[in-house]
Amino acid sequence: MLNSPHVLWLSILFLGLSCAGVHTEKPPAPGQFTRDTLDIVDRFENTLAGKLLHLAIQDIQATSRDDRFQIVDAHWRKLKQSLDISKLSAGNKHQLRLLEYLWQSERSKSDIGKTGTERPYMETLELESSISADAADFSQQAYNKLSTLHDKIRLLTATPENMSLRSIFEATRNNPENYLANTHAGRQKYLDLIVDSLMKNARLIPVLYAVKHSEFILEGDDNPEANLLFIYDTAAKTLSIDLGDMSQLPLYEVDSIASYYGVPGMHTISSIEPSEIQSMISIPGYAGGWASYITSSLNYPLLFQHPDSELTRAYFEAMRVSLAIADISLHTKNWSLERATEFVIGSSPYPVTRLKKSILAANQSPGIFSAVLLTSLEFENLQEQSNRILKQDFILSEFHHTVLNPGLLPFPELQKVVADWTKQKMQLNKTCCPDQ
Repeated sequence: MLNSPHVLWLSILFLGLSCAGVHTEKPPAPGQFTRDTLDIVDRFENTLAGKLLHLAIQDIQATSRDDRFQIVDAHWRKLKQSLDISKLSAGNKHQLRLLEYLWQSERSKSDIGKTGTERPYMETLELESSISADAADFSQQAYNKLSTLHDKIRLLTATPENMSLRSIFEATRNNPENYLANTHAGRQKYLDLIVDSLMKNARLIPVLYAVKHSEFILEGDDNPEANLLFIYDTAAKTLSIDLGDMSQLPLYEVDSIASYYGVPGMHTISSIEPSEIQSMISIPGYAGGWASYITSSLNYPLLFQHPDSELTRAYFEAMRVSLAIADISLHTKNWSLERATEFVIGSSPYPVTRLKKSILAANQSPGIFSAVLLTSLEFENLQEQSNRILKQDFILSEFHHTVLNPGLLPFPELQKVVADWTKQKMQLNKTCCPDQ
């Protein structure tokens, strides 16, 4: 039984506890939001932004090529004015940046269409690669790359310093053993060799990355009027090879052709399903740049480090880099077709007729080879930057997965993706191994 003093004491204690439980915070004044309310508003704005972006992209897709810039411009201006960038989710910010890139590229195309003037070469190169470059600096990078490849060829062929590589290239070019007969059997044998190389790459390539491929189709064609020997159809996932003249198809490039156009090259990157907005973005040099970069990267895995394979890849790279230099020089240094042709003949062992056709293609289509080299150099640059930061924690296959997984991206956007991956990898390594 409780006496009066106990009752009084308990009453005071209960009152104190009750007062402590009272919510004394003032309700938000009109126009003020709690954290929960702000989260709801942000989620709503993100959902709305996603819907608006989706509708804008659908509208742009339904527009004819001639009217595209006007529609892109209208949507971009509306979205830029109505969306608060700081509150958008990372995904919506990414989509908006891609839309801005599309707007910039369509505006450039539209401006040239209105004036009817020829687009400056460096502007063409930026549209083909999504990279802004200085002509002199890019040209110097290309020459440095070619010099490195020539040093490698000299080493692998045991060519003395006082002996010109041109004579080695001439001997290789004119050696009949480097070509198959211009017969049905010769053509079939060439295709069989390509298939064998594709199969070998498919077995060994997981050391570089893991990615699913769609079906790859290889076709032999006999078209003497064709300007290009190799045409990869991204939509149909088909590589067509002109087999009309087998003297233009040296055997020392078979492995490089398989890796460049097939696995792990252009076919690999084209197998990744693009998002709606990515399907409207055109960067012609991107797939070729990836193919060139990854073909040269085959020198890293031990399974591919055979002197013969390294030499044939060096021949292939030297040909493509020298064509890129010729492409640059034709349009920025006023090289003649003759000078450009002489340069590439002295830079690689490829058939003269084929090199002449390639020079004509570069003259008619500025950037056709140089955009590929510029994007290839940027892939190399991204790899080197990550490697330099992560050091022993850098894993090439993870880097390649990071680059491939998002599909085609303008390089300013891809740089963000790689930087984020590198930062996350650093933080993860610090958490797992604090002593490192």
